[in-house]
Amino acid sequence: MSANITEASGVPSTASSESIRIGADIGQSDITLTAQSVPAIANILDEQFKLQILGKRKDGSAAVGRTVKLVINEGFTTGITIQGNEQTTNSNGVAEFTVRISQNLTQAQRDQLIKTGIAYTAVLTDEDGTQSKIIQKVNVEQPATSIQFASITTPEISELGGSGNIGVRLTSKENTAQPVRDKTVTIQLGAKALEYGVTVTQTTATTDFNGEAIFAVNVPKGLTAVQRADLKNTGINYQLTYAENNVSYNSEIQKVKITTPSVSLNILNATNNIDNQAGYILNNVGSTAIIQAQLNNQSSGEQVANQTVKLVFDNPQLASLLTVNGQLGSSNITASTNANGLVSFNVVVPNNLNDEQKKRLASKY
Repeated sequence: MSANITEASGVPSTASSESIRIGADIGQSDITLTAQSVPAIANILDEQFKLQILGKRKDGSAAVGRTVKLVINEGFTTGITIQGNEQTTNSNGVAEFTVRISQNLTQAQRDQLIKTGIAYTAVLTDEDGTQSKIIQKVNVEQPATSIQFASITTPEISELGGSGNIGVRLTSKENTAQPVRDKTVTIQLGAKALEYGVTVTQTTATTDFNGEAIFAVNVPKGLTAVQRADLKNTGINYQLTYAENNVSYNSEIQKVKITTPSVSLNILNATNNIDNQAGYILNNVGSTAIIQAQLNNQSSGEQVANQTVKLVFDNPQLASLLTVNGQLGSSNITASTNANGLVSFNVVVPNNLNDEQKKRLASKY
């Protein structure tokens, strides 16, 4: 039997032992085997633990002086070796093995070992050559951390773009919790946030004397309406992580709430006041008017860039006579605001309208 492991440095190591012969041609011993690990659950951070195999005969007496061989089952050998895989039972019928856990496992390898445990097979050979076998598994656990996420504060950020701070505070788990200083905390954003260009100014931060660290989250300006709706529906998911004794501990998944601010669209260059509203007067023989408006975030006072604005004519028949931003006859025209939140619609009355069309146009506004 051999076990292979690749160290964190990339150097492979191999441990070998004699194979155990188990076959149908070997008789079954009347010795009953039981097994226990010491401790009952192996700690992933401990370099070794003990595995005790106890042999008893039918009359309850200890199976003394019997040879026991131990192997780690296939698929469970990564980072696991046996220090001498053949032992002899003592006066109590116990054969004790030392099982070593590599401390150079990667986090992924540790996680896998915790998930699967360590399966093994022990075979005792009696005086007459008959054998008894036991197959069991040792559970492996990650030790409880001595640190806790005492608090995590999450901001609200506008869907139109902006930033906010995520705050985290680490303390000890003692009754009189103390700040944990100089501890590195990392942040991971969810896939949807990354897809839409959400960023953090730094992915790692170190706690200060009060155990606190801050991450600034930025939502880009200029997302489309569809992107904003999708991001708002999902939120900005994130998770915080710190390490203790080379083991990573994660917070629960948190979420930055995306809000919809109040915005205003103001007409800037209306040439007339029609029925107490900003308006434009065009003649019916070829005339042009440029409608210019500005989109503002009422919460921050900032101009809103790269957002779609629609110019809608209530009367489709009227719209069919006009050209707007190069489009002829449409009652629904869209354009995007520029970096200053400005949007323009160039409305043109063609100079080739017939008399009936001119009449229709003159009777509507």
